[in-house]
Amino acid sequence: MKKLIQIFLGILIVACSSGVHAACLISGVGSMWLTSAPPVIDPGNSQPGTVLFSSVLTPANRTTILFKGCTQLTATGTGAKGPYNTFSTGIPGVGVRFSWPGFGGAGYFPVTRNVSDPYTLDPAYLSNPTFELVQTDTIKPGNYSLGQLVFGVSGGGDVAYFYIGQGINSNLPVVIKQRPTCGVTTPSIQVPLGSVPLKSFSGVGSTSPIQPSFNIALSCAGGSDGVVTSVYTTLTDQTNPANESNTLSLSASSTASGIGIQVLNGNNVISYGPDSAVVGNPNQWLAGSTGNGAFNIPLTARYVQTAPNVTAGTANGIATFTMSYQ
Repeated sequence: MKKLIQIFLGILIVACSSGVHAACLISGVGSMWLTSAPPVIDPGNSQPGTVLFSSVLTPANRTTILFKGCTQLTATGTGAKGPYNTFSTGIPGVGVRFSWPGFGGAGYFPVTRNVSDPYTLDPAYLSNPTFELVQTDTIKPGNYSLGQLVFGVSGGGDVAYFYIGQGINSNLPVVIKQRPTCGVTTPSIQVPLGSVPLKSFSGVGSTSPIQPSFNIALSCAGGSDGVVTSVYTTLTDQTNPANESNTLSLSASSTASGIGIQVLNGNNVISYGPDSAVVGNPNQWLAGSTGNGAFNIPLTARYVQTAPNVTAGTANGIATFTMSYQ
């Protein structure tokens, strides 16, 4: 069954002792609740600053609130303000931020507006506050709950508190999904290219026929249902690790000359790069996306002429592959 989030606006009246009221008082006490879909977050490849969830809160029951003795009102979140205009949620790597065009115009909380005394926060201004969950650091998958006290409107005296939850005394559940993790099941692959006659080459850039495909095989597990991870690969020339061309060098033990080896993924000739899993590594390429289960990266190989003259002999090359899951 689909659940609804009930978001309550509770007005808390704080009276001073001795019968003397605070400078800014709230009257016409009422409440309202709003509904929205609960946050279920698939972080994907998100980075700090990414909006993970956003909801415009539309009141189902609007109430006019009167502020007396107030000349300036401020809407703000609870606690200290953090990165990306956020306040703490208690969820690792996730902050919450607010905007409220009907109250303070553009921009994120805290926002302040000057008001006349008395001031009415009428239904038009109660409409369309927005809250966003924002990535502030590394996200940890799991089932969490958002604290009840979200933000308040104050004039220096009483405070109108806005709560968020699935009930008046409950917290809002937040689910951050887990991406699958993968392991290589083919750590070493032998690729025979067979014997190729010299007449197969007609000049620099000419190639031998493509040999039958081989696979880099992965096994992936631990991901939430429907969540995938992007699989990136870098091939590195073991004979010449600085090589960033699309031709694999022949190994030192090879006796042939004038040729190199090309590895292809589909119709794409793969270029080589440093042995690194860092995001954006030179010549790192996207092999595809996968959820839980087996994932294969199909490859083929062929010889390519690299010099005007080709001499016969053994022609072997060694490449390593490095996976990066993003």
